[in-house]
Amino acid sequence: MQTDWFKRVFVGPGPLILLSAAVVGVALAVTLVHLAERQLLWELDRLGNERLDLYASTVQAAHKRFDYLPFIVSGDYQVKGLLRGENYRSQVNRKLQSWQQEANAAELYLMDRQGVVLASSNWRQPDSFVGNDYHFRPYFRDALAGGQGRFFAVGVTTGRPGLFLSRPVRDGDQVIGVAVVKIDMTQLEADWAAGGEDVWVTDADGVIFLASNPQWRYTSLEPLPRDTLARLDAERKYSTNPITALMIAARSTSPQGKQIIQLAVDDAAPTQRYMLHSRSVVGLDWTLYYLTSLADLADQQRNAVLIASLTAIMVAL
Repeated sequence: MQTDWFKRVFVGPGPLILLSAAVVGVALAVTLVHLAERQLLWELDRLGNERLDLYASTVQAAHKRFDYLPFIVSGDYQVKGLLRGENYRSQVNRKLQSWQQEANAAELYLMDRQGVVLASSNWRQPDSFVGNDYHFRPYFRDALAGGQGRFFAVGVTTGRPGLFLSRPVRDGDQVIGVAVVKIDMTQLEADWAAGGEDVWVTDADGVIFLASNPQWRYTSLEPLPRDTLARLDAERKYSTNPITALMIAARSTSPQGKQIIQLAVDDAAPTQRYMLHSRSVVGLDWTLYYLTSLADLADQQRNAVLIASLTAIMVAL
């Protein structure tokens, strides 16, 4: 009996049948893996773009919500009087505090032409901005030149990150001071993390400053040149936080043209593959990224190989 079975399998047409089954199995596995990967990538691309639209609108709304505050401050007659040397400090401090509390902004303050804070909404607090010199901040220089400033940075005094929006205060054609509002955007990070989403925002230098995962914050997508690091240090943009490059293990491109990267969620976790969806934030020199995990892709590939293997076995039988 054993001899007959051996002859049927390994003598005559047996080897050809096994070889044909193996070829069919390999061809089927390659085809199924390719189709499964392509279908899942298209679906993940569609879902990622939808999520990106949602988060881009929330970032934009957080920015636009407080844009009017520096404009109101810049037009107040007591604000202008204080900048001209008149004794309105107490009144302006109380006004700034009232406007800040009403709008629920982080801070609201007034700077003279030298960059020194004359009045602030936190004037009663131990870490009051009053008397501090922030002339090195780009938002101050932009407003002093007559434009509007937008700058994300870690607060020099408070150590808390925020978006700074500034406007010039004019007396006729002359800029006599700068009005600034600070916006706390960390709630966005908390919402992303609570939703189990992987999101980050980069500045014009490619530095991640908002992220659902704290370990990604204050890292860069690429190693930064020395002159860029020196400029960030001079601006005290990220305080004493060292900017290190994000450890991206591999990069490739999906059929949809999206970048696929491999990195670790944290130091203790193995690397994972993500599809990157990115979009510029209107009105700000930022880029928003939504990361779609490709963990399900490996599962579908394994399923495809399993189906092909079972099919090949059935063909052989």
